[in-house]
Amino acid sequence: GQEVVVMPEVEEEDNAVPTVEEEKQKLLDFLQKEASSSNTKPSSSSSSRPILTAYIEPTNQKQWSIKPLPLRSSTSTKLESKPYPNLNSCKNLPSQLPINNDDDAPSNIDPFLPWIHDVIPSSTGQHVTIVAQNKRRCQSGREKMDIKTFMQPQSSLFQSVSIKRVTVKQKDDGKIDYQDEWNGNNKEEGEVSRYRLASYEDADEDGMETRYICRFKLTTTTKGETIKVWETLSTYIFNYDYNTWRKRYHQTFTYEGFDNHIIWNSQLLFNCPVPTTSLQEVIASGSSVQDDYATIFLDVIPIRTPPRYTAGDEYLPPKYGRPVTFNAEQEWGRYHVLPRVEDSGRWENIPICKPSLMEFDMEDTYDVPTATAAALIAEDKNGVNKEKKESLSVVTSSKKEEQPTKPIKKHDLVACTWASSYYETRSGFSSHDDGQYRLQQWIEFHLLSGFDHVYIYDNSYAFLNDTEKNAARSTLKDVTDLYSPNQVTHVPWPAKICNNNRGEGDNKGERSSQYAAESSCRLRFGAHTKWIASFDMDEYLIPMGNFTNMKDVLSSVEEKKKKENGGDGYEPKVLIFTSYPAKPRLDFLQDPNLTDFTCGSKKCFQPIVPNNVTYLQTYNCDNEKPPRQETKPAEKQIYQSDFVLLHFVHYSAITVNSALGPDETRQAGMNYMRRAHHKHDYKFDEENEAMMLHSRAISGRQTFNWNNSCKLPNTGACTVGIPLPSGIAPTVGGQNKDENGDVYRDGNGYACNCYLHENIENYWVPRLETALKERGKLNK
Repeated sequence: GQEVVVMPEVEEEDNAVPTVEEEKQKLLDFLQKEASSSNTKPSSSSSSRPILTAYIEPTNQKQWSIKPLPLRSSTSTKLESKPYPNLNSCKNLPSQLPINNDDDAPSNIDPFLPWIHDVIPSSTGQHVTIVAQNKRRCQSGREKMDIKTFMQPQSSLFQSVSIKRVTVKQKDDGKIDYQDEWNGNNKEEGEVSRYRLASYEDADEDGMETRYICRFKLTTTTKGETIKVWETLSTYIFNYDYNTWRKRYHQTFTYEGFDNHIIWNSQLLFNCPVPTTSLQEVIASGSSVQDDYATIFLDVIPIRTPPRYTAGDEYLPPKYGRPVTFNAEQEWGRYHVLPRVEDSGRWENIPICKPSLMEFDMEDTYDVPTATAAALIAEDKNGVNKEKKESLSVVTSSKKEEQPTKPIKKHDLVACTWASSYYETRSGFSSHDDGQYRLQQWIEFHLLSGFDHVYIYDNSYAFLNDTEKNAARSTLKDVTDLYSPNQVTHVPWPAKICNNNRGEGDNKGERSSQYAAESSCRLRFGAHTKWIASFDMDEYLIPMGNFTNMKDVLSSVEEKKKKENGGDGYEPKVLIFTSYPAKPRLDFLQDPNLTDFTCGSKKCFQPIVPNNVTYLQTYNCDNEKPPRQETKPAEKQIYQSDFVLLHFVHYSAITVNSALGPDETRQAGMNYMRRAHHKHDYKFDEENEAMMLHSRAISGRQTFNWNNSCKLPNTGACTVGIPLPSGIAPTVGGQNKDENGDVYRDGNGYACNCYLHENIENYWVPRLETALKERGKLNK
């Protein structure tokens, strides 16, 4: 569980609202005291290479009720440092981040620190994306209020603040001078740039919608010394509160923490803009990574303000066209200057590695002639002080993030899956260790059916040290190594699920590892493909009708929809598969007599798929004949990666269109309505285009009393499949009878309860079997 840290007592405060003059005097007194204190920050390591370090800053939530918000009094000497020297490889970055250190994970002690799962430099080098998860969602039950109260800052991280650059100068006599303006990087001696919370009227253009100060550092390859520093302000990929308002929810977060149904507040995604063209070229080229270790590092400094438990449109930037009801000066004050970076809780020395295609050996590193450390240093004459490292000038960039240069589309269609050799169903109802067999067949099928590439986020690493759950200590790498790197990419992903409960009930589940893996895959690799799909290794996306290639299906759907309405149709961008779990066919499972056991007073058996048959054929036994009407609300999608900004397992939660403000929408030639219209959605014709077969595993307990229930005429009584004769469709929830009124039964007297797809049985199963045999992975 997460440790609840006792808050420090609040210093005595005058409850009277200060005047502007009094507030400014408080600031000057604060800055004077700050200047006289030690400016020495704690060292994370004596190593020659920078080490990832979390600096923990205590949060006094009692001060949140004071208006205006008191200045933070943290100093470098009060910060606790937590170094993570085990992060020492760019190729292993996602697997070495300190995600699972439950006892002392930084976000558990300082919840203003993002719970980072991945760090992704864009292929163009223009920004670095942080993929994090909302750790407050891990404990949402009524009895978890202490934890939820302590974890409130995790909610703040999703809400933008507005800030302004100001100038602080220490005069020759030691007195502090404050200027509520910024002199750029042409500073006089003794001047430094700082930031203060501001209203939209006062905020800098790039400070209107931010939450983090991003500090980029260039280091030497030999001694790891920092030789140049830049600062930019973070940008959100979309505005979380605006999306809440557009979807007609009242608020994104609640004080009580009963907001897990707001699916878009699970994944925290933001960008740190890379400040200069030369630095962008270095990152894009991959040349800054030497011997698998970074020479450019990123510090992420969160701006710490209380969460807003109010309407989603209370404090939206002007571009969203909503009246501002949050009084920034009343809440934050006119002179709330943020502490120095070295006095602030932060993530420090996050390595900036190669762009994803290079890092995962799918593209060669290339050299950019101007992309050298010398060129970067030469950009600013004050950038390096050879005599005093601690006197490095920080180049503060006020340039807004540019429109990203579009990367080359290497693929048309790719798939992402989060998988494991061992896995558990929600609430630990059942566990299974057939992940390797399943993944082998899943990969083979989808390469056959037209997918250009598949990305495997291997969660087996979460169980490697748990010999009870993973006795063989196996991963999925043996499977992925059977394929060319041009077809399959293996990403070790040891992040654990923080709450594996079901999605309903008091303490709702939060499959944090899966959600972060999906975002990581989309943001790492989605830029290089037109279409992307995230689905599980028990789900088969199958071309139907006359189609044998999924890319042909997509092309056909696009052409059809564009021709509608006299050639004025829309382009489909989110393609939907309906879903319902299929039944494993009894005649393909291992003989029940070999694995039978007693469940209470009834007979059960372990439903094992032998290694001489495929999961595709075993589960070719659906509850209905297409088009299916009784479907679970757990659809899956293929979507255009440039269109969907946030995908949450089953849904395109936020798109490019829904993230636009009113004027931006009209400028794009669309009508604006509060609730975004999903006109780009398209549901597949299951008979003639494509369908999904869901081969979800069942446990031994689910076969309870099977030898009797499978003889009952009701189609829902039996959990294993007894196919109807060819061409006969099941009667959902009823009895399958012939023209004489007799129940269809097999040769053993079991009542037929499911539909066999002839296209799968006669075309896809033989093709898959042949491919597996050629690879030596089917003993048939």
